[in-house]
Amino acid sequence: STMISLVQTWSARPDYSHGFIVPFASLYFIYALRDKLKVVNIAPDILLGSVVTLTAVLMLMLGETGGMITLQQFSILVVIPGLVVLLLGWAMLKALILPLGYLVLMVPLILDIVFAPLHWPFQLFGAKIAAMLLSSIGIPVFHSAQYIELPNMPLEVANACSGIRYLVSITALAVPLAYLTLDTWPRRVFLVVSSVLIGILANPVRIALIGLWVYQGGSILHGPGHMLQGYFVSVVGFGFLFIAAWVMSRKQAAKKYGKGNDFDKVQEEDIKGGGIGHGQAGGSIEPVIAADCRKWLKCIHGKAWACAISLVLAAGIFVNTYSPVSVTLKGALEEIPRTVGGWKGSIVEGFGGAIVKLPDPDAEIRLAYSGQSGDVIHLQVAYYEYQKQEKEFVHYSLQKLYDGANPVRIEITPGQLLEARQVLVREGGQARLVTYWYEVGNYTTSSNIAAKLITALRGLALWKTNGSIVLLWNDLSAADHTLTAASRHREFAAAIYPFLKEDLSSR
Repeated sequence: STMISLVQTWSARPDYSHGFIVPFASLYFIYALRDKLKVVNIAPDILLGSVVTLTAVLMLMLGETGGMITLQQFSILVVIPGLVVLLLGWAMLKALILPLGYLVLMVPLILDIVFAPLHWPFQLFGAKIAAMLLSSIGIPVFHSAQYIELPNMPLEVANACSGIRYLVSITALAVPLAYLTLDTWPRRVFLVVSSVLIGILANPVRIALIGLWVYQGGSILHGPGHMLQGYFVSVVGFGFLFIAAWVMSRKQAAKKYGKGNDFDKVQEEDIKGGGIGHGQAGGSIEPVIAADCRKWLKCIHGKAWACAISLVLAAGIFVNTYSPVSVTLKGALEEIPRTVGGWKGSIVEGFGGAIVKLPDPDAEIRLAYSGQSGDVIHLQVAYYEYQKQEKEFVHYSLQKLYDGANPVRIEITPGQLLEARQVLVREGGQARLVTYWYEVGNYTTSSNIAAKLITALRGLALWKTNGSIVLLWNDLSAADHTLTAASRHREFAAAIYPFLKEDLSSR
């Protein structure tokens, strides 16, 4: 199921469609290293290999119980090295460092986390350089942060337009191309780094071209045929990559064999002799014969095989048989009191009483409470009897709640504090202040990561993943002050929390 989730991501996200070639390129790296691998000493490390493999299995199990697909996908990158050490030893893992390290490029969510902090600096970089380019050709521009103001239209370099996402695609193709066409590591590193740098510089050029197009009266923001979409970055990067690889490989061959030689003949000699960039000193390109395979298998101790099979089998059995226990509430959400302190509430029908659409809750209620000053605070509570993938209260569809959220402490009683998160959400010209927290078993937390981790650990230890999310929100008019609204939220949360804590307790 984890591999299927990867394939689905590669299919759905154009910036990660390179994922389809990564496993095959990794296998080819291993094939290209076959002569070196034949002479590597086989010395299984059962203890260390078992520990690493068991760690990967636990990551897979926690990802399954907590609905954390990122953790499940990352477990692939841990279990393979673990099995290599367990069955073949450290020397073999060192020999396979390039093929196995290259697999990191096939796990989108890991790289999304790594590159997430870079989006904002690259948005600023792209906007600044694009504004400079437009000014240099006489177009009047006002530049502020990620915004470029043109006489006839304002432009924003959004998160998706930072260009970072497509740099991964360039890297994914640059690594195997450099490895196969060039014979020294300095040349290979130079090709990969220069291709990425060209991709980085291509983004502000793309933004400047959009500005020029708009300034000249273009009606479609990304140009005719949307040719100035983010793909532009990868297209320019790929173009430079293939041209540079071709030029560098020709110069490399000319230096090695002399300028007077025919290049096609040189390539033929390279193939016969072991190939440029194949990591071989020479010899046949025949595949590993059956005798070599039998020799390897004989070197692997029976205990190593038993440990590897047992760990993988245990993981397979757990993933395919795990089903969390459904835990119902002691009461019902409808029992939440309608009068709390100076606040009076009523049920809101339809989606109008919701700040977000929560993924498949087992019970949900939406109430609107009016205060004595006329303020209206909406309460949205959703309870999950169990959670699994796509049925969870920490979900990518709720990203607008996570971006820019700040922790707040709300005093319930003297000495009792509620840790919550608060965020200002702007949609369609409307601003809303949102306060939220999670109830997971007997634990209260406002952290998305902590909620996931608690859910995963409870699911693994108790097979229970029940929990709930509580959201308070209200519309802000132009005259409303955010600090005043935040104070109202704290006042209402302090009044309603004891009742929610009791009503959200489970059997």
